[in-house]
Amino acid sequence: MQNIKPNTATSLLFFFLFLLFHHVSHGQSFYKEKIPRENYLQAGFGPSFMYADNGGSLARLDFNVRPSLSVSYARSINSHVDLRTTFGYQFYKSREMSYYNSNIIDGWVQREQAVEASSNIIFADVMPTFNLFQQDGHAYRNQINLYGGAGLGILMAINRETMVKNHATYIENKIRSSVYLPVRGGICYKLDLYSDLAFEAGFLVSFSDKIDGLNQYNAFTDILFQGQIVYRRYLSKFRGVN
Repeated sequence: MQNIKPNTATSLLFFFLFLLFHHVSHGQSFYKEKIPRENYLQAGFGPSFMYADNGGSLARLDFNVRPSLSVSYARSINSHVDLRTTFGYQFYKSREMSYYNSNIIDGWVQREQAVEASSNIIFADVMPTFNLFQQDGHAYRNQINLYGGAGLGILMAINRETMVKNHATYIENKIRSSVYLPVRGGICYKLDLYSDLAFEAGFLVSFSDKIDGLNQYNAFTDILFQGQIVYRRYLSKFRGVN
């Protein structure tokens, strides 16, 4: 029997090692995709406004539109339900004094309430979201899905309020807080195996009518409205894997 030359033996060894590691790497990749990514992180940005006593007219929809943003972390509870925690920010700017007639302004001044306000609103909430179509992990989800939900949260408004006394205006800085009910819904589009793009609309129904520094003018409590473009990324259980 002829001896195998060293160069030939080395080549055969590298060939078998290549086949072995090639098979193992494919097996690991397949295994990883079989394990569902049950957690996701998402970020959203878009326009917002607040239904408030000095915010404008709901009938004419002439509120001041300002930006809002949010970051959410969620975990799948089952194939139709996720539990989401959201942290966010919304900027609010009231209408100017000249927007309202003098009788309305006089009433606010007599009650020592804000005639104008701007506010940085920070909020946090927890809510379940319900997916219309079944979603068993990141690898078995629809190209398009609809979702919605409601929950409970708390907000803090850091206000700069314009007051009037003796026919002169002055500024007061106030911090106002409230519990609120978040209601959100959206349509989600699958970008790739690990990412989604969604359009989400929602409103935060506060339990306070004085987030804007004014109350007892509109019929309802202050309500924050938001519309956002959202990017969602499903998180891997494997360390170092995107």
